[in-house]
Amino acid sequence: KTLPEERVKDLIAVARWVSDQSWNKGKLGVIGFSQGGSGANLLANTREMKRLDVDQSDLDLFGAIVSYYPGCAIAGGIPPDLPYVPVIVHIAMNDGLADPFWCQSGYRKNENLTVYKYEGAPHSFDVEVPGWRKTGVVPAVNRPWIAERHEPSNRISRQRTLSFLKDHLR
Repeated sequence: KTLPEERVKDLIAVARWVSDQSWNKGKLGVIGFSQGGSGANLLANTREMKRLDVDQSDLDLFGAIVSYYPGCAIAGGIPPDLPYVPVIVHIAMNDGLADPFWCQSGYRKNENLTVYKYEGAPHSFDVEVPGWRKTGVVPAVNRPWIAERHEPSNRISRQRTLSFLKDHLR
């Protein structure tokens, strides 16, 4: 299922399983890409987790959440409002597939939320496959999109993500 709510249920189920493993060292990090980023955004949204009646003990399993070029127009996919855990959202500002317009409103700035915007970055700007490129058109709005690597955005977003996870998953 591709709804963010279903992804949240899956993430919580996996987190419960991981937390029961002997090799688990503590809080978990989540990274979501595109539609997965929408699910990660919803997971971090305190207000929406209350609405979905998610147990606080399940939310306590998470230590950091990262969202890359999320589909913010998907219900529940906007950057999280007042997240209960530190969150980074990486927005590709040249993203024709996951239009960045929807990622720039609907949340309040706070100490747990950092939003980075990458000018010129298309969807999938962090792809590692040399020469990989996809194109298409969003049928409902006839908007063309391109998904391909954007090196400057890839490099800095990875540095930011790794530093963020190191700081919050000790």
